[in-house]
Amino acid sequence: MIYRKEIDGLRSIAVIPVILFHAGFSGFSGGFAGVDVFFVISGYLITSILLSDLSAGHFSILRFYERRARRILPALFFVVLACLPLALAWLAPFELRKFGASLVAVSLFASNILFWTEKGYFDSAAELKPLLHTWSLAVEEQYYIIVPVFLLLLWRFGRAFLGLAFAIVFLASLGLAEVLSKTAPTAAFYLLPSRAWELALGAFAALILGSQPPRERLWRNQVGAFLGLAMILGAQALVSEATRWPSLQTLIPTVGTLLVILFATRNTLVGTILSLPPLVWIGKFSYSAYLWHQPLFAFAKYRTLGEPSAVLMAALTLLTLLLAFVTWRYVEQPFRRAGPEARFGRAAIFGMSGLGIAASAVIGFAVYRAEGLPARTPQLSGQDLAFAGDGVPWIVTPEADHVPFVLIGDSHAKHFFATFKDRLGDGALFAGPNCFAFATVHNLPRMQRPLDPESCLATADRLADYLRQHRTTRIYLSYFWDHDIAERGTGQRIGSLRDPAVLSKVMQRVERDLRQLAPQSEIVLIGGTPAARPAGPGLERGYARCLFLAGADCPTSYPRARREDAEINAMLARWAEGRPNLRFIRPSTNLCDAERCFILRDGALLYSDGAHLTRPGADLALRDLLN
Repeated sequence: MIYRKEIDGLRSIAVIPVILFHAGFSGFSGGFAGVDVFFVISGYLITSILLSDLSAGHFSILRFYERRARRILPALFFVVLACLPLALAWLAPFELRKFGASLVAVSLFASNILFWTEKGYFDSAAELKPLLHTWSLAVEEQYYIIVPVFLLLLWRFGRAFLGLAFAIVFLASLGLAEVLSKTAPTAAFYLLPSRAWELALGAFAALILGSQPPRERLWRNQVGAFLGLAMILGAQALVSEATRWPSLQTLIPTVGTLLVILFATRNTLVGTILSLPPLVWIGKFSYSAYLWHQPLFAFAKYRTLGEPSAVLMAALTLLTLLLAFVTWRYVEQPFRRAGPEARFGRAAIFGMSGLGIAASAVIGFAVYRAEGLPARTPQLSGQDLAFAGDGVPWIVTPEADHVPFVLIGDSHAKHFFATFKDRLGDGALFAGPNCFAFATVHNLPRMQRPLDPESCLATADRLADYLRQHRTTRIYLSYFWDHDIAERGTGQRIGSLRDPAVLSKVMQRVERDLRQLAPQSEIVLIGGTPAARPAGPGLERGYARCLFLAGADCPTSYPRARREDAEINAMLARWAEGRPNLRFIRPSTNLCDAERCFILRDGALLYSDGAHLTRPGADLALRDLLN
């Protein structure tokens, strides 16, 4: 395959915005689209190599995987190895446990699947996961498993048939991406079926350029290449994390990449720009730059217990490029060369690859099974650090005709459920993330945590069906009590529950709905859990992390938050007062004294993050309040 400088230049155009986007610099809100550019480039290069081998009659799957192992694995395992001591030194146990899981996933080429399953309401911020970026490598590796066999089986039918087959893959995958970006955006983002169309675009370029070299029509090449580069740069500058991705909108940078590959010959302006030595130079070690940037940024953000300064992020960006060059020169290059002059033969490459895979998997599994090695720090050893709702489904429906309680709410119902079960027996739970849903009202999704309102309303319908068919002594309502409420059916906004008039109006409807469904049940309102976010450095990222890194410098309590008590809880207490078969209980009674609320009390950590409780915290909050 003929080397094209402009492809290395295009790699620079892909990787630099990705790095600057993750570093938080303005002007690169769509820098993540660089990954899509990489997908198209990979599809083009891999398909070109395979087609060339098929045309020459010396296609070998074994040689193909040898090339992939030489290209991908040495630098990958080198960076993973460099991450391990930092993870052991800095990550709190529950975070180190997840890091161990990611090591296993990387070794199995399945990190995209892991991060898809982890992406949930209570998951750590993506920016704090050192190996998150390996999801895109997993997508490509999964593609590499399929495409050689795909081409080998269809090659006999000719290039036209191959083009038709790739077109079917392209249309099916793009259609799936468009649908999933609306219904299951996390799956759309991480999984191969909704990303394969981007690699197929690159395959189209390989088929086109392989069947007939482009004619030197300068005006056409100039226009096509310029349009393609403009589409790539425009997407990187203008789209944002709020854009559905991947979707039809992702056609902008990916089709732009296709145009650049097809038309950016060396005699075009774009081809000349992409062939400039600095861009080609960075493009050569762009893979290593991609590998290094996420761990460096994640560990910096983790260690600082807040947002690193722009100066630090700029320095880390430069360090990324330096480490990338060193890795390319001394790790990538020695392993890349194959053939008689290779420093490492095929057997050595496969042997070292197997050893790297096995070591990564074993170390990761050991760390995972050891629960993140909590004994590394005395103040966390033996602590229950997890969110009390970990492992609890959002909906639990015992089949008994009579259940002792039905707990309804959002995540603040979930963190109380295990305590309810211990105290009251096997009851039911109907909850959802940011979910306030009843027969006549429901919540509006918050901008900062998008929520599919249909799933919330489906929870309300299941609750109604359950209450019609089962009897219960008490119905408990436990919320963060900060929802914006709308009419069910029309979706018209009623207002925020922090407005006393809105709270009264909404609660009257909720009471009416529940009285119709369960007329004999007592209704109990559980006041809001005090939020630990206002106190001290790092608490917005989780108190366990602060305690692990800062030790005695991390506060164990914070000034009592009047907002929760004086506003929401006081309004709920007044509304419940005097109503028959309805009462109000206040968890803050046990979590706070007159002056402060506690994060650590009697040696037990009460909060798993700034708003949710550990199991000891939930038990303390409800002590003497359930009967």
